[in-house]
Amino acid sequence: MWHELQAELQALGIDDALSDLLREPTLERILNELRSPVFIFLSTGKCVYANPGASKIIEAAKPVCGNNHTAENCVCEQQLAAAAFQALGSHSDALFEATCCGLPYLCHGLALRQENGTLAGAIVFCHDIKRIHEAADQRIAAEQELTRALVKEVHHRIKNHLQATVGLLRQHIVERPSSAEPLQKAVSQLLSIAAVHGIHARLHEDRIYLCSVVEEVVHVSQRITRVPIHSSKAQKLFALEAAYTVPIALIVNELVTNAVKYTDDADDAYIVVSIEPEGDNALLTVFNAPARLPPDFDLNSGTGLNAGLRLVRSLLPYRHATLTIAEDGAGVVARLRLLAPIVERNAASQ
Repeated sequence: MWHELQAELQALGIDDALSDLLREPTLERILNELRSPVFIFLSTGKCVYANPGASKIIEAAKPVCGNNHTAENCVCEQQLAAAAFQALGSHSDALFEATCCGLPYLCHGLALRQENGTLAGAIVFCHDIKRIHEAADQRIAAEQELTRALVKEVHHRIKNHLQATVGLLRQHIVERPSSAEPLQKAVSQLLSIAAVHGIHARLHEDRIYLCSVVEEVVHVSQRITRVPIHSSKAQKLFALEAAYTVPIALIVNELVTNAVKYTDDADDAYIVVSIEPEGDNALLTVFNAPARLPPDFDLNSGTGLNAGLRLVRSLLPYRHATLTIAEDGAGVVARLRLLAPIVERNAASQ
């Protein structure tokens, strides 16, 4: 076929430089070794060369196009030739999309011109669009995996630095017992922030769930009190918006810490932390008993609030969250409602 191609192109008066190039056996070898389909068409639409890559798709298309489906009589290739010549026009080369034998291709056409500039033929290199997309998807997936690994490592290092800071503060607590209360509060807050980064560092998901934050805060708080803290079994009902994870962790930490601090020292004392759905919203409840609120307590005006609850008020995203604290029977209940976009309910839980 290669010798026939040379003869046909020479008869058409293709310029000498190109004729010399086509006579090079190296070009034939390169085209034959290419996995992608390569066609050479005459301006009549006739296919005068198809490399092995092109022959494979022609052979594979026989069940659809018929057993007489060949490079010489393939209607698909005639359409490919027409698309190539339309794209080339007066240009020396052109990129275009076309379908050949039922498969979509991104094609690069090179014009073969006579000495007077008349378009006599074209070399068309076809690139499988599906394969290009698959390769791009694989590259993107690899990049995303690398990004996730780097982000997890950053979170892991932040958590370690925060825990190191906590260690230094605890050392100061031992050395200066008079400063224990404010330092212990700072320790609790830092551990809550570290918990968020720890969740990011160890989880495979890109999202943090409210239950995971609550679980970590309860775990930290239980280590500093003998009052039992009961929490509902972790369920991935609500994912937290990334920008709110640390503020919400600090709010939950302050509510639980407040419950620990102001629960009466009694044998029957207990704390319950739960998460319940209210439609698409999340209701976080912290109940502690026995307990009472100060007589002048008013959350809305800020009257009678301790430092922890004042921090909660400053962190609370009022447009997308509400907080109420009231006496309930023998105890006190704090109800934190989180709305979208702070939380997004897991579709699988609905």
